[in-house]
Amino acid sequence: MSAGLLLRDGRLRTGDPSRPEATAAFVRDGRFVVVGDAAAAEDAARAAAAEGTTITELDARGRRVTPGLVDAHVHVLAAAEAALALRLDPAAPADEAHARIAAAHAALPPGAWLVGGGQRDADWRPAADRAALDRLVEDRPAFLRTADWHGAWVSSAALARAGITRSTPDPPGGRIGRDAAGEPNGRLEENAVALVRDVIPRSDAERLAAGAQSFLAAAASCGTTFVHGFESAAGWDALRDLRDDGRLPVRVAVAFMTGALGGARPGDDPASAAPTAARLAAEADELLFPFALKGFLDGTLGAATAHLLAPADDGSGTGYATLDAPGIAALGAAARARGWSLALHAIGDAAVRAALDHFAAWPAADRERLRPRIEHAQLVALEDLSRFGALGVVASMQPAHCTGDRPLARARWGGRDVSGGYAWRQLLAAGAPLAFGSDAPIEPCDPRAALAAAVLGGDPDAHARGAVPARALTLDQAFAAATRGGAFAARVEDRVGMIAPGFLADFVVWEDDPWEVPVERLARARVDETYVQGVRAFARRHGAV
Repeated sequence: MSAGLLLRDGRLRTGDPSRPEATAAFVRDGRFVVVGDAAAAEDAARAAAAEGTTITELDARGRRVTPGLVDAHVHVLAAAEAALALRLDPAAPADEAHARIAAAHAALPPGAWLVGGGQRDADWRPAADRAALDRLVEDRPAFLRTADWHGAWVSSAALARAGITRSTPDPPGGRIGRDAAGEPNGRLEENAVALVRDVIPRSDAERLAAGAQSFLAAAASCGTTFVHGFESAAGWDALRDLRDDGRLPVRVAVAFMTGALGGARPGDDPASAAPTAARLAAEADELLFPFALKGFLDGTLGAATAHLLAPADDGSGTGYATLDAPGIAALGAAARARGWSLALHAIGDAAVRAALDHFAAWPAADRERLRPRIEHAQLVALEDLSRFGALGVVASMQPAHCTGDRPLARARWGGRDVSGGYAWRQLLAAGAPLAFGSDAPIEPCDPRAALAAAVLGGDPDAHARGAVPARALTLDQAFAAATRGGAFAARVEDRVGMIAPGFLADFVVWEDDPWEVPVERLARARVDETYVQGVRAFARRHGAV
């Protein structure tokens, strides 16, 4: 039976340049039919009712209504796994983390793996080695990811289970930490993480599915209606099952991760990271669909593995590439053969340049059609800023990273951080398509945090002093990156990201108007209700629906 929703008495900020403001809307079968004033919306509702449509009314009571927010970079299944594992606080001192590790060890049966993480790599060097972990977990296999998921601290038993010895070579794009005698020291970087990760028993599928549902429901409570999930083929299956069971609370576009960090083995065909095109076509719909392949070109700021054009100011080196040019080319060919975008993780300026160089070799028609993107782009060389706009490469960025990483970025990147670090404003001015995300579970899946970080320029202290950091965006600019920008990056801007006739009815009713609260409170602006395809996914007074 056809269903309709009549939205009355709202202050709609539509995101539609042809009609930026409205007071009412009518939704039929999940799409906006009319956006305008009360008379037009009520006329449409009456006509639909006469045809047998069941009408529900929503009185916005003068509250602000906006398009649903898009998180353009999350890891749904990784977030579900993290919720089942030991969580260490990145800001906690080492002795507190040691106590939590010891307590988790004591609670486990003999022989079971201890899995978790969250330690900030830069703060733990050189104390985190296998001897230190063995003192806490004895002969138990233990695997603790760093906070950025690009490194791990493992016990002697874990190394033995993975068959890692002094003669084990570093894998391409990764490093096995070694002590002065050449023995593995329990520290793994980048693609070497997979050597141990791949021998850990898999988590229970139903518990993971429940964790994924909980993660996405929490995202809906923050106003998120659509995420870009960077997942494995198993992640697609879990999300499909949630969708089929009516338990997928928000829209998900899936980018399949390739390489060791995505769960593949060295030399695997990048196309094998995803199910077959025929199966995906049969299983996809408006709520869940594939759109990209993802590759990793370097590491992270925190692990000092971000690939830089010049050595870091603090002596931590230039990092390194985790994928060479032939590997990037193979990945690009696989994405284009599927008719998909290619998303390249690139944090250091050398990695960003390598990504841009690769995309420059694509035919212009393919770039325009497939929307290639660079994930993170945390440091961009000045001469490369304009290339994003010129090539039409999407800058998929996570402003909340800037706030947390600011001291380390200043220490490692110095003047480069000031000129090309977290350069949302400069990239936007250069014509780059901008899409905002969170990188959850690295950061919370909360688009309000990205909005606040962008408006504050990633520097709340400077803002409090009355300064306007060079990175700062206006709220309108940040909101566009968190709505239309994410829709554009997933190639669904014709039906997602605005409140407009024909668009899917993904929208947020705010208790606190983001344009009226002090910017210091923007990250905590209260969401009252969230709707996905015209169906309520969250209501603040009643919780998730």
